[in-house]
Amino acid sequence: ELIPEFYYLPEMFVNSNNYNLGVMDDGTVVSDVELPPWAKTPEEFVRINRL
Repeated sequence: ELIPEFYYLPEMFVNSNNYNLGVMDDGTVVSDVELPPWAKTPEEFVRINRL
């Protein structure tokens, strides 16, 4: 079960405040959520999930 914000709040997928979320083991900086290839933007991701 997903939280309700998953279906109406695209802002939750973007680190707009530039918080330091650390780095992964491979050195990649953690920031925005990595969306699946079929969603070009967080808004599109939310829109498609609402269908």
